Amino acid sequence: MTSLNAYKNSVAKRSFLILTLSAVLLSACGGSPGATETADSTPTGMVEPSPTSVPPSPTAASTETATPVPTSTPLPSGVWGEAAQLRSARSEMPAVLLDGRIYVISGLKTGPLLPTQRTSEMYDIASDEWLPIASIPQDRHHGMAAAYQGKVYYFGGSPEGSLAGTKESWVYDPALDQWDEIAPLPVHRSAGFAVVYSDFIYIMGGVGASHSHSDDDELEDNGETLRYDPSTNEWTLLSPPLQRREHVTAALIGDQIYVFGGRWVDEELDTSDIYDPATDTWKKGPDLPEPRAGNGIAVLNGLVYLIGGEIWMSGPETTLYSVDVYDPVTDSWSSLPDLSFPLHGVPAVASGDRLYVIGGSTIAAMANNTKRLFIFQP
Repeated sequence: MTSLNAYKNSVAKRSFLILTLSAVLLSACGGSPGATETADSTPTGMVEPSPTSVPPSPTAASTETATPVPTSTPLPSGVWGEAAQLRSARSEMPAVLLDGRIYVISGLKTGPLLPTQRTSEMYDIASDEWLPIASIPQDRHHGMAAAYQGKVYYFGGSPEGSLAGTKESWVYDPALDQWDEIAPLPVHRSAGFAVVYSDFIYIMGGVGASHSHSDDDELEDNGETLRYDPSTNEWTLLSPPLQRREHVTAALIGDQIYVFGGRWVDEELDTSDIYDPATDTWKKGPDLPEPRAGNGIAVLNGLVYLIGGEIWMSGPETTLYSVDVYDPVTDSWSSLPDLSFPLHGVPAVASGDRLYVIGGSTIAAMANNTKRLFIFQP
């Protein structure tokens, strides 16, 4: 159990970083809810990292700029390319794949002190084009989303200026371009991850109403796994993981849900837990090659890709270029060529034979966002 002193130290560190580092950020991206930006190479207020800002791995070509490659154009195997840029620079947002389109919902704007947006957008893979969609009803970042039976579900997240979880949840109907409220989460939750399995949506990990990471805080939930039934609009609380985690990613592998990395209290984690939905039980999963939180995750051809991420609480603050690949058949890890820029708060999806890495921030613990859409064909 984490002591109250440890919690206070971690909160003090978070507050100090936010207040101190915000002084060196350039001005935040402007625009009111519903506004859009034209796609230029560098969003207003964003500073692209120099090649030496974060040391890449010895084998990576991280200092090279990715070559823009339209989605319709063949992409050389093993090379990072770029497709059309997002309409709005953003990070700490979920992205889901539905019917050949990638839906990106809300998230942080560029700037200090958690500036949050409602605007959302959709990427049509076939046409390599981003289009606006209806804004989510409330500003949110660090929310959790899943695609199920032709609709996009969004759960919890945090409001502007806060890291605390919320309960509100909505469903988006692409045919109507409309959001509707659904049953709220049974507990406050943010910075978790949503996974679909057997007609249910599972919320794995995350933090509660206080973001305290303390078992002594009455506002903090017990970390239960949350299961949503879209057919009945009802929630069920299930067993918590072996290790509490936030800024976490998860993936369905066979009939098991793997929960990778993340952070808790004052450290990033290099461990994973495996959840069995049939028995509501947990067991230890594979150790990661390195700790990472706030990374992207995608499953392609049976392999799990952990993309980018950050080290913040463990220090020194670092945004990651690296991409680790897990093979559940051999229970082994390998790696891809590094990203062209270090990114955290960055979602990823897999479609066809490609990985798509969307937006994200280049500076650990800060929203220094990009509009870039990286693609990779293993």
